[in-house]
Amino acid sequence: MIKNIERAKKQFEGKIREVKWEEGLCLEWGGACSNGYGSFRWQGRTYRAHTFAYILYVGRIPKGKVVHHRCLNKACVKVEHLELTSRSLHSSFHVKNPSLRRSHYEQKSHGPVLEGLNKWLENKKSNILA
Repeated sequence: MIKNIERAKKQFEGKIREVKWEEGLCLEWGGACSNGYGSFRWQGRTYRAHTFAYILYVGRIPKGKVVHHRCLNKACVKVEHLELTSRSLHSSFHVKNPSLRRSHYEQKSHGPVLEGLNKWLENKKSNILA
């Protein structure tokens, strides 16, 4: 649980900028980044910015779950673009779709990537339900 939520929000929101993205408007992290992911330090702990955004505006992340960028923009902290998924499914996205491993700055178009991801997810669901 994050202490001093109002202070955390003020500090966090001061580093966000709106950016036009292929999938719409993202809120990108404007602070420190590593491998395309934002990094935010709060009360002696360093968080990935998207994870901190999820905790701050949505709530606790259950054990075994990770925050996934639906927009595929690693720097995005817009809560509407974030969703929880299992670690194994999240890892599968990146293993099966190497282009997802690239930084958003390196990726010119997400259209084909999203189409591929959607096809892969449909196949994954079919295999699970079969």
